[in-house]
Amino acid sequence: LNAKGNESTFIVLSLDFSNLYAAVSGEECLGKALGISLDTKEAFSLDAISAAFERLKPSDLRDWFNNMSTLSENVESRIMKLLLSLTKLEKDNNSKLKKDSPHSEKYKGMYREVLTHKMKSKIEIDGSTHLKEQSEFPSSFAIHDLLKKLSELLKS
Repeated sequence: LNAKGNESTFIVLSLDFSNLYAAVSGEECLGKALGISLDTKEAFSLDAISAAFERLKPSDLRDWFNNMSTLSENVESRIMKLLLSLTKLEKDNNSKLKKDSPHSEKYKGMYREVLTHKMKSKIEIDGSTHLKEQSEFPSSFAIHDLLKKLSELLKS
């Protein structure tokens, strides 16, 4: 990715492109939509954060982090919806197979990863759920690790 300085534009365009593919039903198009969404991982990488620190003033850096945090939630939501649809298709396809035939659970496993990520991003404090406390400028985006892991699972 060479979108340094344009991370948010890259993510928004990727999400739009993903939505376009997802509008056409079917596993192939949903899979492409998922792949496009996962390709946003480098925009949330340590390199992207380092580049932002180098080029932005502190006030602009705060805005950048807020924008990227919002976009990370959008990407996570998009991926969850795509994986839910793909998991349903996978289940339907598996139900058509004979019991002794190999059944795919690739998307189900990926969906579980997203759910686990969501659960880990919240902690229980005195019986209530709060988001983890973060410094003003986090050193990383949690979604980067999730996107990286999902990309590896998609390739396998």
